[in-house]
Amino acid sequence: MSGETIYQWAKGSQVKIDPQLAGERLEAIRIRHNGHLTPHAVVEDARSRKSPLNKAFEWNEAKAAQGYRIEQAKYLLRSLVVMVKQRQPTGPGRPLRAFVSVPADDEEPRSYRPTIDVLSDGRQRERILREAERDCRAWIERYRGLLAAADLSKLFQGALRVIEDKREGRARK
Repeated sequence: MSGETIYQWAKGSQVKIDPQLAGERLEAIRIRHNGHLTPHAVVEDARSRKSPLNKAFEWNEAKAAQGYRIEQAKYLLRSLVVMVKQRQPTGPGRPLRAFVSVPADDEEPRSYRPTIDVLSDGRQRERILREAERDCRAWIERYRGLLAAADLSKLFQGALRVIEDKREGRARK
């Protein structure tokens, strides 16, 4: 790439360090590791208080450990499935996540709820479909260039329309 690379944080990012310094440091780490940039190498570099990446991490071990346990709990909740019986009893059923994270609203905080319950509660179902639509849009935006190059844009735009229609209660023809 010719010229200077300009780094910025992605829209919605919560990172509080200078993106240009971070990008340049990450590039230096990549070069130092023979072209391979790994999370482990980034953490090792960031351990130094002199690293511009240092303030992006929690270094209080008790807080960091609790944060890691929270991530493990989220993984556990995302990983558990229930077998849903099919309408025709031809097989063992299909797996469905046992719990789904329902976004916060004015009345309730974000929390995990049984997926079956959420799908049968109109308000909660609306909240997860709205979040699915937002996530789908963000994913399409993130991979816009790749989707166009692989001629897949129409496929994913179609998937987004299905989510929109479900959320708005319209049936696809």
